[in-house]
Order: sequence, then structure tokens, then C-alpha cells
Amino acid sequence: MQNIEVINIIAERNAREKERKRQASAARINEQIRKRKEQARIADEQSRIEAQKQLREEVKRHFMLNAWATEKDFDEAWKRDKLTMIREYEQAQRSTPRM
Repeated sequence: MQNIEVINIIAERNAREKERKRQASAARINEQIRKRKEQARIADEQSRIEAQKQLREEVKRHFMLNAWATEKDFDEAWKRDKLTMIREYEQAQRSTPRM
């Protein structure tokens, strides 16, 4: 009888230790996943900002082809209506024949 009690106590300790290790492992894995997601979000945000800067530069280059255009004119137009300028740029890109 005493033997069975000892075995049960040992089994209970082993189960608790196994559960503790499982929880620690799960916490570590969850932290790694959280860090990866955060890094991916930051990278996505940075690439979006970079793409927006690049688009602004392309629209500006297209706008500056006008003989009357100055940088001040572009900045004012960009502040006033970015979407229209982007649409005009994209329309010009579609209508320009490619080689």
C-alpha cells in the first residue's frame, strides 16, 4: 500500500513538472511568435512608407515636366489634393506607349 502511495506521489510530481515545462515552452514559443509578428508589422510599415515616398517622387518628377512648375507649386498641389495628382500621374503612365 505504501508503495502505491509513493508511486502516486512521484507520478503527481512528474505530471506537475511536465505541465510546468510545457507551459514554459508554450510561453517561450508565444513570445517568439509575438516578436516575429511585431517585426513583420514594422517591416510592412517601413515598406509602405518607402513606397509612398517613392510614389511621391515619381509624381513630383512627372509634375516637374511642366514648364511652369516649381517645387513650391508641387508642394501646394500635393497638400491640396494628393489623390488627384496620383490619378493624373497614373493616367499619364497608362497613356504613354511602352517600348
